[in-house]
Amino acid sequence: MWVRTIKVTFANELMKKSVRSYFSDNVDASEGIFVSYSVDLAENVVLVTHIFPDQESLDNFAAKMKPEREQLKSMGAKVEINEGPVASFKVASDITLDTLTKGVSPRQP
Repeated sequence: MWVRTIKVTFANELMKKSVRSYFSDNVDASEGIFVSYSVDLAENVVLVTHIFPDQESLDNFAAKMKPEREQLKSMGAKVEINEGPVASFKVASDITLDTLTKGVSPRQP
């Protein structure tokens, strides 16, 4: 498995929300991605993580998304990309796909 993280610092929160909406409507996560999630690090900063089955899938997806990345940069967003092979991946035994997709915790407090 290969992972790519993309940290994007936007000019402001409105730009972040607009771009998130665009990508939500126009990017199909089934295009070689096993898992995709985003984390809001700040009002105007997001960290997106994509996990792929292999480097070829990552490279194909990255090539397809290059025009969008370049547009983000031209709009003034700072885009930082890191990628590499997954060295370790663990999921708790009581976590199901339903838990991950719906954000429901199977654990009782």
